[in-house]
Amino acid sequence: MSEFYETVLFSILNIVLPYLITREDRKRLDAHRLSRAWNGPSWACAVYFFGPLCLPAHFWVTRRKGIAVLQGVLWMTAIFGLEYLLGAAIEALAT
Repeated sequence: MSEFYETVLFSILNIVLPYLITREDRKRLDAHRLSRAWNGPSWACAVYFFGPLCLPAHFWVTRRKGIAVLQGVLWMTAIFGLEYLLGAAIEALAT
């Protein structure tokens, strides 16, 4: 039964966390960088369908620098690491 709860939790986290990260990042962008960002529907599709995998692309599109891709990869890795730890905690509690 814990697999069900993990699936539900990770499905939610895979949408909510990238959304929050990109939303906060978009608030900090200047007008020029914001004009290069995805429009609303494209942004929503990227977050919904690709989850954390959209983060390197988001940072690349808005900044066009290699360091930005690294920043996106770090955020993506942090989300996957958090999910791994949550999964381990759920498994430990289930046994």
